[in-house]
Amino acid sequence: MKVDEVVSDMGVSGGVSFADRNLGKVLLPKMQEGDVLIVSEVSRLGRSMYDLSKLIHDELKPRKLRLIVVGMGIDLNCANITPIDQLILSNFSFAAELEKHLIRERTLSALAAKKARGEKLGGAADKWRESFENKTQEQKDKEHMKKGKTRNSRHLEDRSVSATFKVLRNVFPEATKDEDPAMWAWAKISCGYDNRMKILSMMKDYKSIDPTLFPKWNFDDMESNYTMHKLASWIQSLRKSAITRRENETK
Repeated sequence: MKVDEVVSDMGVSGGVSFADRNLGKVLLPKMQEGDVLIVSEVSRLGRSMYDLSKLIHDELKPRKLRLIVVGMGIDLNCANITPIDQLILSNFSFAAELEKHLIRERTLSALAAKKARGEKLGGAADKWRESFENKTQEQKDKEHMKKGKTRNSRHLEDRSVSATFKVLRNVFPEATKDEDPAMWAWAKISCGYDNRMKILSMMKDYKSIDPTLFPKWNFDDMESNYTMHKLASWIQSLRKSAITRRENETK
């Protein structure tokens, strides 16, 4: 078979709807009747049974596309998909969705067990405290300024921050073309209702894959004013951190 084009959505969870990934934004609009869509596994189509069903019946079937899932040996003519074909895909999709939840449960269980054993999860060492207390105020002030720059840099390298940048690139592609977030058109990044729901939904999907992301976020009530203001504040802090880092680098 001849592969005409490879479209990747590296770093984006399959838990994110296909319509919000390159699958729906870039690839599907290009495909015509008789084309073949090849993916490595069902989870690349989606980790939601509902989303997979919507993809097949609303996109692949009307376009009369052929679907090949390499890892599972699936080869379907979506124009004439049978109930058995749909059942097979749904079973694989259910397994992918279940795996997403099991990963989260295992991680939370491991953390709870560690806490129950009384193991220390963080904090400064006694040796560091003694050294800090013996320093003069001038030394402490200089270190504080230096650490401020370092802390800002590390903040931008935090995995939750990196994940948020990926989400913003996905939701606001025109405003985030530059590789450096300090150069983004931040004025075009808004937290209006539709945008807010897209951003929070993608953040929630990232967290469902990796529970260590966004540890202080609760996505159960995404429509509340509290969550809206928290998101706006979070995005504003990322903008300031990105600009501060660029200013420090140019000094």
